[in-house]
This record gives sequence, C-alpha cells and structure tokens, in this order.
Amino acid sequence: MASAAIGAIVTMVTRSVPGTLLGLFVVAGTVAAALAVRPRAGRMILPVPALSYLVAALISGFVSDRAAASSRTELAIAAAQWIADGFFAMALATILAAAIITVRWFVWRRSRPAKRDPAWPVPAAGPTRADAVRAGTARAGTARARTGRRSRADWESSAESGPAAGSRGTGPRPGPRSGSGPYNFSSGA
Repeated sequence: MASAAIGAIVTMVTRSVPGTLLGLFVVAGTVAAALAVRPRAGRMILPVPALSYLVAALISGFVSDRAAASSRTELAIAAAQWIADGFFAMALATILAAAIITVRWFVWRRSRPAKRDPAWPVPAAGPTRADAVRAGTARAGTARARTGRRSRADWESSAESGPAAGSRGTGPRPGPRSGSGPYNFSSGA
C-alpha cells in the first residue's frame, strides 16, 4: 500500500495519467511485501495489489486530470481508462505475489522440524511376542490383536495372576484402544 501511495504521488508530481509508472510501483511493492510477510500469512496480501492500484489510480487520476472532473460521465469514462491502463500491472503483481508466497510456504514447511502433538503420548515399549510366548498367551495375544477383544485365555491368565499383578498387562496403554474409535463395528452391532 505504501508503494502504491508513493506511485500515486510520483504520478501526480509528473502530471501523468495513472498507468505504467503507478503500475511499476505497485509491482515493486507487492514483490517486497511477498518477501517480507510471514509464509503462513502470505495469502492475505493477494488482493492488495489490485485494491491499492485501484485507489491510487482514482486519486492520482482525479488530481492530475482536472478536465475529467467537469462532468460525471467524463469522470466515469476517465476512471475506467485509468483502471484499464493498470490491468496488466495488477495481474502481474498478483501472479508474482502468489508465486513467491507459494514457494516461500513450501520452503518454510520443509524446513520446519516435525512436531508431535502433545495430546498423543509417546507409546511405551510394551511386551514383545517373545514375552507372550514365555507367558503362554501367544495365541490369546494374537486373537486380541485380530479382533480387538480379549479372549478367554486372556481373562483366565489375568485371573490366575490376581489383581496384584494388574489385570491389564504391564501397564496403562497410552492413547485410544485399538478398535475403540467412533466407527467400531467389531462388537457385533
């Protein structure tokens, strides 16, 4: 917006019609803004080149072309011409902004370290298959993994070990249970 304002001032000082000179300032300001803004917020500057050129062209055109101000019809025709003269600059600035923002966003995404969600705890190392074989519950463990339910052997082995050993295995399992999501159809429903 600042570069469009400077372009409008330069256009008024040189007493020229809004067009190429103002367009160059808008393109330069858009490229500078696309390089300066944070990659995540870059999408917010996409409409700015066209809007800033529109406002700057109307203001500088009205000031520099006093003959157009004699009637409303002449003013409307002149304003349409000022805006049309900057169409290429507005389109070029918007395309450059989109390209720069997209490239910067991809570079930013790739350079960020992967962060884990604090709501999902890191899974603890549970018993291995060898531990289950030693305990004699290998078949029961695979049945539980396959169906998501505890088998009769699981219930019997936990009943034999007693409540002191803990009926849920070696400790609490972090995160949601396997097969316990909102679309759990394994329960026979």
